[in-house]
Amino acid sequence: MLWVRMLISAVIATVLVLTMAAVGVRWFYDRDEQEENTVELIDRIGLTTMFETPGQEDREREARREFVREGPREVERPEETVELPERQVTGFVQVEFTVYPDGSIEDAEVVGARPAGVYEEQALQRVQARDFSGQVSPAEQDGERRTEIVEFTVPASELPEE
Repeated sequence: MLWVRMLISAVIATVLVLTMAAVGVRWFYDRDEQEENTVELIDRIGLTTMFETPGQEDREREARREFVREGPREVERPEETVELPERQVTGFVQVEFTVYPDGSIEDAEVVGARPAGVYEEQALQRVQARDFSGQVSPAEQDGERRTEIVEFTVPASELPEE
């Protein structure tokens, strides 16, 4: 008995789906007829005769047909010039060096950089220009080994071509 109910439900569902598909296809191909019916309905209601001028009725009828046929038009807007900020690249250079009690620096070398090959020389100059006097104990006669990370942000146009 259950299988009979299932079979009947499947037949009803199939009929409904096919009916909906047929209505959709008919609607799609009968748009011209719908267009005429819509224009006739607007004429019957009398909306076109409220503010008539000579030839206005024909222009309005054509405008309605075009609207029904094509739908509303998108208004063209002038293109605005949008200036995007230049892309910035951030990175770092890791410098290792020895600091002596008098504040002098020796053996400065780049041990890492991202992106590589961009600002290593400037980072070395920046570290060597700093004043480290008073930061190392006088007992450290051989100096103290330090690592410093120099961060930077530059416009992408200043990066070397690869």
